[in-house]
Amino acid sequence: MRSLLLLLLALPAAAAPPPDGALVDVAGVPTPLPLLGADITARVQGDLATVEVVQTFHNPHDQPVHARYVFPLPADAAVYAMTFENGRRVIEGEVRRKQEAEQAFAQAKAKGQQAALLTQQRPNVFTQQVAHLLPGEPLKVTLRYAHPVPRVDGDYRFHVPLVIGPRYTPPAIDGGAPVAGPPQPVFAAGGLDPRVRVTLHLDAGTPITWIDSPSHAVDVRSDGPERRVITPIAPKVKDDQDFEVRYRLAAEQAAIGVTAYRGVDDGVVSLLIEPPRAAAPADITPREVVFVLDCSGSMAGVPLEASKRFVRQMMDGLRPTDRVRIVRFSSDADELKGVPVPATPENLRYARAYLDTLRGGGGTEMTAGVEAAFAPPLPDGHLRIVVFLTDGYIGNENAVLGLLDRLRGDARLFALGIGNATNRYLLEGMGRVGRGTATIVRPDEDVEYAADRLVEALAAPYLTDVTIDWGKAPVREATPAEVPDVFLGRSVRVLARYGRPGRYPITVRGEVGGKRVALPVTLDLPAHAPTAEALPLTWARQQIADRMHTYDRPGQREDLRDALKEEVVALSLKHRVLSRWTAFLAIDKTPVVDAPGAVTEQPVPVSPPEGVPGSAYGNGFAGHAAPEPATWAALLLLALMGGVVLRRRADA
Repeated sequence: MRSLLLLLLALPAAAAPPPDGALVDVAGVPTPLPLLGADITARVQGDLATVEVVQTFHNPHDQPVHARYVFPLPADAAVYAMTFENGRRVIEGEVRRKQEAEQAFAQAKAKGQQAALLTQQRPNVFTQQVAHLLPGEPLKVTLRYAHPVPRVDGDYRFHVPLVIGPRYTPPAIDGGAPVAGPPQPVFAAGGLDPRVRVTLHLDAGTPITWIDSPSHAVDVRSDGPERRVITPIAPKVKDDQDFEVRYRLAAEQAAIGVTAYRGVDDGVVSLLIEPPRAAAPADITPREVVFVLDCSGSMAGVPLEASKRFVRQMMDGLRPTDRVRIVRFSSDADELKGVPVPATPENLRYARAYLDTLRGGGGTEMTAGVEAAFAPPLPDGHLRIVVFLTDGYIGNENAVLGLLDRLRGDARLFALGIGNATNRYLLEGMGRVGRGTATIVRPDEDVEYAADRLVEALAAPYLTDVTIDWGKAPVREATPAEVPDVFLGRSVRVLARYGRPGRYPITVRGEVGGKRVALPVTLDLPAHAPTAEALPLTWARQQIADRMHTYDRPGQREDLRDALKEEVVALSLKHRVLSRWTAFLAIDKTPVVDAPGAVTEQPVPVSPPEGVPGSAYGNGFAGHAAPEPATWAALLLLALMGGVVLRRRADA
């Protein structure tokens, strides 16, 4: 069987190009995969977003198929609803334990019933499975999620992930067996036709002074000084890069803003700590600044060149008392001069010449880069600042984050992602673990401007060692448990539940420039506040994230992990927010297929990210990983029926 499959994969494609993303038989007849269209409607109130995603699946065959679609969502998205519509009825999905939901989904398939199953692979990668997709009968799955809109360098940045980058997973970790990852997306050769509609309804609550999209040409319709409706000019867009909108407000927000939501049950209050646009120079502390550059194959070309420009720009901000290091990694890691060097003009010239020699190629062994970054001892009196420049196209994110947590000591970590489909979960996790920040930059952005803003943040955090004295306020279950440092241009949000309404004095404490400060705040907890409905969902999602951060740390006792897992599941089931160990399931009990055992499963193809070279995709699948056994079985069955092979990228 394996020999036959290898033979089929080795056969050349026909001369006439087939439809993108299709399977091609040896006679040149295209065998299309299941197709998809998506309609995305987002509503932003203040800085909280609720998003509806309608996925419409189409079966191009004359027989039923099972469809599997791997797709992205924001890493901090609270997925709270799923409905399933097959033309005859609309079925509301329910949250179940993942294993229980998967068993029920398998039983529905065996009975010939239509069903939909949504699972989380990673906080920013999900899998939608559809059972018994019938020919000529579109099937719709609607998802709803909520998340906060971050404020970066004074601008709010709303984004809808539309594409997943390839994920490289090391063949073994710590000498163990190869990692068996979750299902990977199947990338269509040459991309796909536009298939996504996006509409953003923005209600800022204060006048909007500027709005733009760095990713797409957009139409902006005004509905008053505080409201806009934003849509791409094209009716549909390709899902080969994320959709992003940035906007700026007229009013300067208070240093600490308070927002609350309360319906029938207990309320949720949000404390948003906003740094000033500028701050007095911090005490001059010598730094060891470590630039860690991803030079793997997926970074070749524009992303790596932009990373080099960032490093050159940031080196201009180094002081003579600083030390500088440049670590490069791909399949292995090495370092400029092998030791930290003073940031003298001569050494900086040498460093720039070293940058010119770097090229992209090989795998993404990020653990090698992490270990190299923290290997040398830190000189006395220096603060270590580590800047990772990467697209994050790896499959072992938790292993990398755990290693960073173990090795970083008192270092501050900054992550800089350059590309159209960066792994935001990994990059933002790096900033969180290292009490730093993550910056996402498109390849066509003003690199010098973005680098200058990062240099300002690198100088020193504005407010450090932050604690909140809640006084007599009736709040509980505040999250995050450890409040991160507040950097210039970056806000920090703390969420908590509350019971009794009222007005209560609280105090935010921390250090500014090495001096202890206390910031008094009046906490207004209303008895009824129904407009910020995304707050309780965001709170529940962050409570889950807090526990997952602890769960994924290496060296945790198994009994503690078991307890954390049960807490996550309980939170997920109670608040209907998806987690790693739960799933949304919807089943139509009426059978539609008489012989369900003959139905095969097929992947829904996705577009490769714009600008990512073909060398990042291996044989058409993400990284080095092969399709999971169920996918292989479906492809092999199609091959045996029609002699088909997966159309491979010419540059793979």
